[in-house]
Amino acid sequence: MGTDSVTVIAESPIRPDVLYVGTETDGVFSSTDRGATWRKRSGGLPDGVSVTAVATSPVDPGIAYVGLERVIQSTLQGIGTFVTTDRGNSWSESNRDLTSRVLFGLEFTPSGSTIAATAAGGLFEKLV
Repeated sequence: MGTDSVTVIAESPIRPDVLYVGTETDGVFSSTDRGATWRKRSGGLPDGVSVTAVATSPVDPGIAYVGLERVIQSTLQGIGTFVTTDRGNSWSESNRDLTSRVLFGLEFTPSGSTIAATAAGGLFEKLV
């Protein structure tokens, strides 16, 4: 992971060997061996963003969501949420009402059907 700061880490609730780490400026990394080795997994994420939140699915270790932000002209700007369904090989936007919000946390319900986000402006939930 180089010298970038780790901002958040999440472990798969069904595969504890699968970990996702968000960094301050270098995107997302994942491990499938409990952190012994790491691979950058930021395909599809904007460059130069900070990962503020990570949530892993309780039903599929290949599904994870991240919350992103960046500083533009000394102002913190939320970018919203992105999702992977292939263990971080590719990411796509999944914003629904969270596009410009700075996210503080993401969490799946136990069934994996809903994800909740805490953000500037309140608590949000969406069906996955």
